[in-house]
Amino acid sequence: MKYCIATNTVSVPTVPVALSGDFCENLRLAAQYGYQAIEIHTPDVSLLDINGLLRTMKETHMEIATLGTGPIFGRYGLHLCDEDPYRQNLLFEKVQPFIDAAAALSSRVTIGSIKGNLQSDRNRIEGMSMLGRSIHRLDQYAEEKGIILLLEATNRYENNVLNTARDLRQFIENNHLTHTLALMDVFHMNIEEADLLTALDTIQPVLGHIHIADNNRMYPGAGCFPFSPFIEKLRIIGYDGFLSLECLPLPDSETAAVQAARFFHHSFDCIR
Repeated sequence: MKYCIATNTVSVPTVPVALSGDFCENLRLAAQYGYQAIEIHTPDVSLLDINGLLRTMKETHMEIATLGTGPIFGRYGLHLCDEDPYRQNLLFEKVQPFIDAAAALSSRVTIGSIKGNLQSDRNRIEGMSMLGRSIHRLDQYAEEKGIILLLEATNRYENNVLNTARDLRQFIENNHLTHTLALMDVFHMNIEEADLLTALDTIQPVLGHIHIADNNRMYPGAGCFPFSPFIEKLRIIGYDGFLSLECLPLPDSETAAVQAARFFHHSFDCIR
């Protein structure tokens, strides 16, 4: 397993991203703290200095695990459950450059909050079919570019679709998504899953990435999430992907990043 930390440009206490600032500097800081990769969260990848990032990755022996598309929803309100074909096309045009950038950076692209929500009066079967077509279109473009999408299961208070491991695996398989893997987040799992360990068994065949935070969305160890059995189950299923810190920058960014790195090395080094 490799340890990763989510990053953006500006720290906001209510946004679960622990490290903020210039992304090249984020790579250096993350390496200094003991991580092997960062996630980049930005609403516009055209602002990224791809060549600068590649140089810094080589300099620090770091990776960029994935590019997060959540800020697209936050800034533009675009999502994959939108019934308006114009807005669907606009969203596709916003995500395409993320896939292009991921190909250049040997990275992946996260599809999380841009899943959106089905309207309450919409037939759910029809709505899920529409969502499937929308993500399949992105999946096909990802295949053309040779990268993987990471589709995230999020809790019901943020999205009313794809909330559990079972939901996510069935959706990936039923829609024949060949370049899409599952992203599970322990904060969301703690809300949605009846049994955390069964959920990991369910998602294991398509599991591609894991977000880590404690139950209060602070750094791991600052709450009461049952990490010991979770860690043991990851060992049993043979997970060897990224463990990525996606927590609130509290009590401050440095403390969250450093404490989480210590937790990772103490808890997971024995099964890496």
